Parts: sequence; C-alpha cells; structure tokens
Amino acid sequence: MWMFFADDSRQRKPSRKGMGPLVAIGGFGVPCEQIGKLERGINELCLQTGFPEKADSPQKKEIKWSPGNNQWMRTGLVNDDRLEFWRKLLGLLGDAGGRVIVVIEDTKKKPAIKTSTSAEMDVLHLFLERVNMFLDDRDDDGLIVVDRPGGGRKQEDSFLSDCLDALEVGTEYVKHERIALNLLTASSSHVRLLQLADVVVGSALAFFGGEDVHSPPVFEMVKPLFHCAWDKVTGTRIGGVGLKVQPALKYANLYHWLLGDEFFWQGTKGWSLPSSSYSYSIDPLKP
Repeated sequence: MWMFFADDSRQRKPSRKGMGPLVAIGGFGVPCEQIGKLERGINELCLQTGFPEKADSPQKKEIKWSPGNNQWMRTGLVNDDRLEFWRKLLGLLGDAGGRVIVVIEDTKKKPAIKTSTSAEMDVLHLFLERVNMFLDDRDDDGLIVVDRPGGGRKQEDSFLSDCLDALEVGTEYVKHERIALNLLTASSSHVRLLQLADVVVGSALAFFGGEDVHSPPVFEMVKPLFHCAWDKVTGTRIGGVGLKVQPALKYANLYHWLLGDEFFWQGTKGWSLPSSSYSYSIDPLKP
C-alpha cells in the first residue's frame, strides 16, 4: 500500500504573463513501509540544521516553502543554507522511493470536470484521478492524508465532506477504486511529511507561475521525483501525469519548456511540443 501526503497552494498574481490566479493541490506518495524511516530522517535533518527542539508553538518549528514572520525558518535558515536544506530534504524523499503528483489550475478558465463547482474542487478531482491511475498502474491501493484546514471543526467537516464526495463519485474518466474512502486529516504543524508536501506543491506552483529567484533550483530537485509515463515512440513525459495543468491546451507548451517533454497527449490524440497552435510556443515567458 502507498500513502500520499497532500496540501494545497495558491498564487493570486502569477508573474508569468498570460496567467490568471492559480490554485494547486499536490504532494507525494511513498510505500507505507518507508513512512517511519522518512519521518525520522526529516526530524533528524531538522535537528542537524538547527530547527528549535522546543518553541512556544509547534508552528514556529514547521518546514514551510514560504515561512511566515513567526516561523524559525524565516530568518534562521536563509540563502545557500536553505537551498542545501531543500537538497537534503528532497534527497530523503527520493531515497524513500517517493513520487510527486501536482495539479495546477487557472481559476479564470473553465474546469476540466463538468460537475466541479469550483477550481478547488476541480484540482481535487484531477489530483485524485492521477493518484488512482498511479496506484492502478502498480496494482496497489493507497490512502491520502491531507493537512487539516484552518478555521475550526466546521470548516474541516465541510472540506472532508467535499473530499469524500469526490472519492465516491470519481469522474467520467476515472473511478477512485484504488483509494481508500477513509481520507485522513492531520495538523501539518505536527507531521513533517505534510510539511514536505507543502514544499513540493508550493515550489512547483511558484515555478510554474513564473517566480524566477527561489523556485527554479528547487524545482530542478523536485523534477526527477515526478510521476511520469513512458512509451517507446514518444519517450518519457511528466506533463499531464505527474504535473497536470488546466486548461491543458493553453499551457501544454510549458510542459516542454519547464519539464523537457517532447510530446503531449490528450485522450487518444497527441502531438509534438512546442506546438505553434497554443500559447508559449516560442518562449515560456511570452504567451
């Protein structure tokens, strides 16, 4: 069995031209037998790096892609030291056999799933699709752990209700038969693996959205961990598999520029990238 740890992220004003506000859900999966070793490894790395063992609130000790003013990482781990920490952290995930799946959506565009009532629900459906397909390829089952939303019990119940509905209904393309219906929540301030999910999805969204200072070197560390597909005709591709962007056709060329994909599939149709028919055909900075 595999266990997935997932979180969400938003970018209201992406710096890449031609993009609307973005929302993302993503994270990583690891075989269940690797969970304890990975969590211990991250804890040891944090202690070696200088994270405080004790603090007046657990949030201060969190690993965050974008740490707040009240968190130790904000000033205690910066510049090259932080980059080295990301390298070691993502190295631990790779050593555990972790595979990354992230879904990003432009909230100004139509959802991929007709029944989705919001961009947040749409990326959730798309994320669950990809997790289920990942598990199906391995003839295995999985469980998903998500960060407990802020706002108290009422908001948590609403979020869980939406997730469970999505799991039970599936989509017109995928039924989530490989994912256990008992979706789990936990507070990220107490679970290092959920904090790692925040780093994975946060760095991917920042890079895709055009942030060009902090995210590029980290994204290069994440990229080998993305779930991917392969066939002897078109080779390896991450786009639409480990990193899914909606709307797919508008942003398909970014799969080439940002991921190195040479081919794009949608359903049973495929074509070479970059394609002059879609945005960013010549330059990833120019739609």
